[in-house]
Amino acid sequence: MSSTKPRIISALVLMLIVGLCLYLGPVVSSFLVIIFGMFVIDELLVNFFKKERLKFDYFIAFILYFFSLFIFYRYPISNLYLYLNLVLNFFLLLFLFIKKFRFSILSKHRYLGGFLVVLPILSLIQILSLNPWPIFIIGLICVTTISDAGAWFFGKNYGKTALWKAVSPNKTIEGAASGIFLTIILMSLFWFTLLDKFSWWYILIFALWSILGILGDLIQSKFKRKYKIKDSSSLIPGHGGFFDRGDSILFLAPFYLILLRLM
Repeated sequence: MSSTKPRIISALVLMLIVGLCLYLGPVVSSFLVIIFGMFVIDELLVNFFKKERLKFDYFIAFILYFFSLFIFYRYPISNLYLYLNLVLNFFLLLFLFIKKFRFSILSKHRYLGGFLVVLPILSLIQILSLNPWPIFIIGLICVTTISDAGAWFFGKNYGKTALWKAVSPNKTIEGAASGIFLTIILMSLFWFTLLDKFSWWYILIFALWSILGILGDLIQSKFKRKYKIKDSSSLIPGHGGFFDRGDSILFLAPFYLILLRLM
């Protein structure tokens, strides 16, 4: 079986699961988001940080994850989780752009990975409280998928200039630009068709969402280079792991939420 076939089959299965959860409502969809976060934490601890499952650090990471979910959900403090998520993303950008920048606290206390993942997960759950939440969630998935697929297709066929060779040698400027342009076009159609509203400044928002998704992908690529791994796991045939598929969504989530509230 070629690598393309399992990739397509896996994508269809994931789409079916997400579609079913959206149909069953925001509560079921929230559980799906929480489970997605659990898989990401597992991949970070086991495959990146080389921690054994069911050991002390592993349990502590999940305890922090569920404890943080409970506290922020039970006692929402003026969107504190959202501000913390933005601070986390700021440090992730420093990690991406500054060669010698290190998450020193994370390198010493790997179990904090559970707390770091919970912040974008809370942003995703908060999107489920907006109306019409199914369209907003589908829109988030579409932004990252269109941008990624467009960059892959046009970069593979027409790309000549490396976007950032030291971080992700296969990505090209031509591919990234094409992905951003395609996102603007298709998301404009998506927004106008399903929400029956559109302003020209939405084009800037769609472009910004696409750029932020690309940055999220580059951040994960740098993490993989730092820890010398190809994929976050092999759980999704043809795609790698859940962190591989959700890196852009996790980074984009707080920005997406903020701009949704302004649109």
